[in-house]
Amino acid sequence: MYVNASRPISFLVTSAVVVIAELAGFGLSVCEAQQRGEPVAIPVASYNETGDKLPQDAIPRDLALTLGAIPGKFGGTGGKNFASLHIGREESVRLNLDALSVKVSSQTAELDTSPSLQIRPQGARFARVATGVWFAARRPVTLSVGFIDSETGDSLTLLYFDRPCRLTGTVFVATPGREAFTNDYDLNVESAGFVWMVSRRDRPSHVMDSLAVTPHPVLTIAPPESRVWPSKRHSAAGVAEQ
Repeated sequence: MYVNASRPISFLVTSAVVVIAELAGFGLSVCEAQQRGEPVAIPVASYNETGDKLPQDAIPRDLALTLGAIPGKFGGTGGKNFASLHIGREESVRLNLDALSVKVSSQTAELDTSPSLQIRPQGARFARVATGVWFAARRPVTLSVGFIDSETGDSLTLLYFDRPCRLTGTVFVATPGREAFTNDYDLNVESAGFVWMVSRRDRPSHVMDSLAVTPHPVLTIAPPESRVWPSKRHSAAGVAEQ
């Protein structure tokens, strides 16, 4: 998810090769916390233009994570934010998934009309959680905000479903000047609530699965062009192979 904010140049990040830190010492896993109804601490990582982690004094004290909902589809922009969580210079942000599920459940929708995707049973409703950050503005800067698995390097997306269901299908994506690819979805939702979707690159496809094992999410903040993002790493690898 993109966010426009503004800050001194020290908070800008450009292209960088970044190794995400291992998730350790943060207590319950996301899945365990959701099952117990307890908050979970998710590490936060921000990087500068050289690929080094930003020093604490370069991070805005008022930095906050914003969460919105994209009802019934995977792309687009979120509507009105349903949560704003202070991060500041902390190394993690705490998510109370039980409390958040109450807020996002009213913003779900049936699958947006798409002949390429199917959901069973019909009538199941879901929303993608849109992520952003906010801090006091001084000059414009565009940042991307999302989750990356610290063990695999794969992209993670947080979804909410209102009932057990299965969503499958293939979406063809063609952008002028870029390699065409497909998004292949196979999400098996065993119960109502939040589900992590992992995106794995298997050229020329992106395979979108629901995770059967506990992910290790890191909330990552970087410019859209940064090579911290899996799509940029894969693009660079593809060029190197040619």
